[in-house]
Amino acid sequence: MQNNNCDIAIVGAGMVGATLASALKQLGYSCLLLDKTQPTFAINSPTPDLRVSSISLSSVNWLTELGIWQQLDPSRLNAFTQLSMQEKQHASCHFNASDIQQQQLGCFVENQHLQYAALQQFAEPVRVETITDINQTADGWVLDTEQQQIHCQLLIAADGAQSQVRNVLKQPTSGWQYNQACYCANIQLTDDSGQHTWQVFDNHQAQALAFLPLYDNFATLIIYDQPAKLRQLAQQSNAEQTQYLSQLFSRYLKGSDFQFLASASFPLQKMTAANLAKDNLVLLGDAAHTIHPLAGQGVNLGIRDAQLLCQTLSALKGDLSAIHQQNFWRQFQFKRKLDINSMSYLMDLLYYSYSSQSPILKGIRRSLVTGLNQLPLVKSSILKAAIGEFQG
Repeated sequence: MQNNNCDIAIVGAGMVGATLASALKQLGYSCLLLDKTQPTFAINSPTPDLRVSSISLSSVNWLTELGIWQQLDPSRLNAFTQLSMQEKQHASCHFNASDIQQQQLGCFVENQHLQYAALQQFAEPVRVETITDINQTADGWVLDTEQQQIHCQLLIAADGAQSQVRNVLKQPTSGWQYNQACYCANIQLTDDSGQHTWQVFDNHQAQALAFLPLYDNFATLIIYDQPAKLRQLAQQSNAEQTQYLSQLFSRYLKGSDFQFLASASFPLQKMTAANLAKDNLVLLGDAAHTIHPLAGQGVNLGIRDAQLLCQTLSALKGDLSAIHQQNFWRQFQFKRKLDINSMSYLMDLLYYSYSSQSPILKGIRRSLVTGLNQLPLVKSSILKAAIGEFQG
């Protein structure tokens, strides 16, 4: 069996894993980026992929520092300058980039494009390996695969919500399945999709709708509703889905016609790992946490995981011996858990507030939404938190 030594092994070549690999390589660490399958891309597709992410301004800035953002095709990006939330037929609250002296709040990008850009910047091949065993040693970890043995000082699990590394090493987690799913449909509008992303909460239906403006005249329509209902919708014909979406979104799309392109639905789950960093094993991205996607913050949390990890390791100037110290990961874990839990609890608050039929809660929610428009300093603070300005 072939032996391979490296400073850091990263399992999972998705957006977060590939971004981290590129960043750590720039810090001078030797990294192996592993995945169970070879990433494939259809970046020249004439229509957008269904998997799209809202990348916050702070994430855009860090990806630009790494040279990753420059690898993206500008024609496939759409920056958004406005976001709003509204309760159907009631109060609404609007946020603008100009409120915090910014030109944009973030950018919508197809996941595969960001992953491809990060791998291009990493400029090393992804090792396609099936991991058969993982064992800790005195100075790090040994990964057994079908073809080789990999020795590393630091092991990073960035292999998604069903993380093999986390499961093999029996890392404890907590969380639950939401009684809700997410349906997304890509459409092509007759007009430009604009730079305004919005959400509408329908308390009577315990349903939420969202609009994501993509590049050119493409957009994504989002529905949060009961899982069985959305599974059934995604299985209907294109014509039936078009009719349903037209009726549901007609008042918000201002009569704009659209062409239905593709759709999918998926269940929603909350999960947080008990230990984000312990014994020189670090969990990042969906391997460490999943939250309700109402505000589109999941991938930004993963990017912030990677950013703080790089800041932590950059201080070591290439010498990883310090990571074996007992309390080395304490600050990293504290900062990341604070950020993750704050965002996760906020998403739960939004979810339960619009799902509840309590008249008292309805009144409180409407008062808060209306009141925000009269509190510019509070609005600015919320907006800065949303774009990641308070992280560091």
